[in-house]
Amino acid sequence: MKHLDLQRFAWLFVVLSVVVFLLDAWWTGVQRTDTVGLLKLIPDVVAADAAFALAFGQWMWRWPIFKFWVPFPDLDGTWTGALQTTWTDPKTGKRPGPIPVMLVVRQTFFDIHCDMRTAEMASDSYSSDFVLNGKRTRRIVYSYQSEPKATVIHRSEPHDGTTKLDIIDGPPRELRGKYWSSRQTTGEVSLRFHSRKHLESLPKNFAQHPVSESEKEAAS
Repeated sequence: MKHLDLQRFAWLFVVLSVVVFLLDAWWTGVQRTDTVGLLKLIPDVVAADAAFALAFGQWMWRWPIFKFWVPFPDLDGTWTGALQTTWTDPKTGKRPGPIPVMLVVRQTFFDIHCDMRTAEMASDSYSSDFVLNGKRTRRIVYSYQSEPKATVIHRSEPHDGTTKLDIIDGPPRELRGKYWSSRQTTGEVSLRFHSRKHLESLPKNFAQHPVSESEKEAAS
């Protein structure tokens, strides 16, 4: 991610390496004059750095102690809400009502991936990043490829697009923004945080009661 201060994290690994090296030398009893013995400790340092990098990248970066070191918010989990297209049906001259939608965000320290689902389509991001400007702008932007289900492909062709969502800390936590696609369609998206779990399909209760009045207003 482009917002990372790599120099800051390089220093973190330097300090970690020194600490591991000194502790390993003390534990094994290697003397400062024993050059060969000290060199044999290097694999232990490399292993410790690798283990820390793996643990930090997957989940440690969420710890409060690292809050001021991590420049972007934690969006990992499932978000549910409504999508309102600006497309107008040429036969009726009307727009479809809000569509129940689910966004699954899979985020590590180094990467973020966004998958959106409705009853008729699934879209997967191939490029995602944050747009951050202090407290004034906090946004996630991603480009995606959308694939409709086989039963609706005759009226909804595969396409690419981009979604831009403002991050609202709340409570409740929300993502609100818009999308535009290669089919020359646009729309508004309104989401609320649902769960830390990465769901594979729309929640059953959400499917039965898909869109609240507040979500209709936000997506209209």
